[in-house]
Amino acid sequence: IDRYFASSRNALRRQYSSPKIALRLIIGTVIFWCIIYIQVLVFYEINNGSCSYRPGSYGIFFSAYISIDSGALPLLLMLIFGLLTVRNIHLTKKRIDAAPTTNAGQAKKDGKMSKKDVQLHRMLANQIILFIILNLPNPCYLIYSSVTINVAKSTFRKATETFVSNMTYVLIYFGFSLTFANFFVSSDMFRREFFQVIRTKILGGAATPSVATAQTTVAVTTIRGPRQNDGAD
Repeated sequence: IDRYFASSRNALRRQYSSPKIALRLIIGTVIFWCIIYIQVLVFYEINNGSCSYRPGSYGIFFSAYISIDSGALPLLLMLIFGLLTVRNIHLTKKRIDAAPTTNAGQAKKDGKMSKKDVQLHRMLANQIILFIILNLPNPCYLIYSSVTINVAKSTFRKATETFVSNMTYVLIYFGFSLTFANFFVSSDMFRREFFQVIRTKILGGAATPSVATAQTTVAVTTIRGPRQNDGAD
């Protein structure tokens, strides 16, 4: 969502992408989810040494709630705002390409995606795939658990279900730690910026001009052109 606001052409929307707004959202999110999960203090109980939701109608409700909250809703939001972010970048790119230029050789062919656009699509696709693989198993297990809650189960089956439940929770937490790895593998621009930060902030080296900065310098030099001699030949 922050990427969508940061890439918007609307100045008012871009203001929502700021550390001040992010801090407010973090505080508000913590308070909101603490209130939402007060239900756990009321409807959860200890059975056979483990904490779980009460069987019956609440178990079905909670499983459906988790399926939407941790499964369908985040995936839908990622897809919607990811596509909107790509759309914002494409609109900005079209606006830049439509600007007049003195160097016809710099114009790109219509319909050809830039390297940055390709990497953005790849990062978005990888993030959605990782989310599906790592986050959906837990809601699916909770639905299965609520459906079979009144079924007589053997000791081996209970142990297997406990193992599967724990592993699906591990996958959820594992997914949060793969965001950096996803961006690092998907985008060489992200890798260059990361190594730039390591070199300048940690190792104390001099900053290397990025490719975008170099291209901008060349473009400005081309537009200005060579200086005219003051005297006549």
